[in-house]
Amino acid sequence: MALKQTVRFYDDHAHILVEQYEGVPFEEVHGAWLEHLPCGAGRALDVGAGSGRDAAALARRGWRVWAVEPSPQMLALAKARHDGAGVEAWVESSLPGLEGLESPDGGFDLILASAMWMHVPHRERSRAFRKLVERLAPGGVMVLTLRTGPAPAGRVDLEVSPDEIDALVYGHALECVARFPSEDRLGRPGVGWWTMVLRAPDDGFGTMALFRHLVLNDAKSSTYKLALLRTLVRVADGAAGLVQRQTDGDVLVPMGLVALYWVRLFHKLFRGHPDGFRQHPQGPGRQGLVKAPFARLLEGVRPEDLRVGACVMTPEVVKVLGQALRDAAQTIRKMPAKHLTWPQPRAGRGARGLLACAGQEHAPIFEVQPPSRLNLRRFAGLDAVSLELFGTLKVPGKIWDVLGQMACWLEPAINLEWARLMKAYDAKADCVQTLDAYMAALEWEEPLRDTSEARVCASRLQLERGLLCVWTGRRLVSDFAVDHCLPFARWPNNDLWNLMPTSARVNSAKGDRLPSAELLERRRSDIEHWWSQAYGPKTHLHERFMHEAHASLPTVARPHRFDTSAVFDGLINQASRLRKTQQLRIWMG
Repeated sequence: MALKQTVRFYDDHAHILVEQYEGVPFEEVHGAWLEHLPCGAGRALDVGAGSGRDAAALARRGWRVWAVEPSPQMLALAKARHDGAGVEAWVESSLPGLEGLESPDGGFDLILASAMWMHVPHRERSRAFRKLVERLAPGGVMVLTLRTGPAPAGRVDLEVSPDEIDALVYGHALECVARFPSEDRLGRPGVGWWTMVLRAPDDGFGTMALFRHLVLNDAKSSTYKLALLRTLVRVADGAAGLVQRQTDGDVLVPMGLVALYWVRLFHKLFRGHPDGFRQHPQGPGRQGLVKAPFARLLEGVRPEDLRVGACVMTPEVVKVLGQALRDAAQTIRKMPAKHLTWPQPRAGRGARGLLACAGQEHAPIFEVQPPSRLNLRRFAGLDAVSLELFGTLKVPGKIWDVLGQMACWLEPAINLEWARLMKAYDAKADCVQTLDAYMAALEWEEPLRDTSEARVCASRLQLERGLLCVWTGRRLVSDFAVDHCLPFARWPNNDLWNLMPTSARVNSAKGDRLPSAELLERRRSDIEHWWSQAYGPKTHLHERFMHEAHASLPTVARPHRFDTSAVFDGLINQASRLRKTQQLRIWMG
């Protein structure tokens, strides 16, 4: 095993290596990332502590430091050399398991894994990274330094790359705040370094820590908990306009909307897989999940058609869809909503806000309020009124806010854990596939870019009364383009309110950038004029225009009249949200 050979190398050369490492000061090696340290010294974990130089330097800066090193000889020399530095604990252990390490309550505010990743076997790296993330406090920083180039004689170094770390970051709800190369401080030929500075996003209330617990640590007898979490992330990101914020801050989500997104997730997952990937350890994947109405949807309806405001459906499809949503709502209420519970509060800095809610441990996080009586004959399709027939799901307000704000971090982490569970379940039945195959099956079925209906309206206006570019106010006298105001590449949305006429030149210049708030305000009258002319009360599209805006723009109330002013305010709010959550490039016009 590569790890045993590596430990033997460090044991045999311990005295030489300690002197070599101690010859380069901590600040010279690590000075470039120190600006990213959390404010105030907290708890630090040094994985692969080597000579103890880094652990001792952090301890002298006021940090409580746990130093982990797999080589007994290196560990003994490090403890002797830095005996008075104030290191909290010296632990003989290694990745991927970190056995024997007693982590402090609340986790570590800093994890330093320097010059050791090349010793972790490739097959163990995903588990090793997960073990580190589990020990990271909300808002904590993890620093990895990756050694590239030839290994010294007698030692085995495995290939490393920052791209590999990027992929792991994407799947564990972290953000990369810095990534840079550097030269070898010891001047060894061909040796180079990459430094990765990662942070665990924190909303200040412990919500992200709660989600990391639910996704990574919470006991699961099936994938249903992950499916509900992902469903809520998708609803918060794409259909937040249909929820109701209560006076106490909590949010009521129509249970029909939750069931709709649940059905879309499993529709994509099971389509093309006769038995479906296993969603629990026993039996085929569809067992207990795909009842007759859902099975009929799998045969005749595309997942991208299962969206709020979808085109008119036949009475037969509406009937089957209502039954499938009823079944999904019942499954969600009896299983994941019941068993997704508050964890036991922990002491220390990590137990603040939501995680310290006294008396709530083991109580359900999400409360289902079923209807007193469900009459499916009133179900008319995918509109707000019909989706409210199935009851509501109550979501704590702070959790709801994080669902929408941090969707781009949460969903990849949920998907990776979901794929791992399916792979583990299939392995027991000897029908396991690659992790990539499971991840591909979990991909959300995004809509295709479609501007056709807006183009028809624009062409009509161009012939009847002239057409103006919304971004310049100039007359469009020849060919024109239809622009997605909020860039489709980053937020796929073909709603009528998001489609606007412009010249081909301006459309090309804008690209996938987000219009600035100042530009939108300057063009407000032209944008509202376009909406009124193309989709106003005299057209057949006015109801659809308002229903789509209500569904996808959280500040637009349920439509009682055609109101371009309210839709524009919703557009401004959504643009601000996308800029904050996705760090989109801004277009000034």
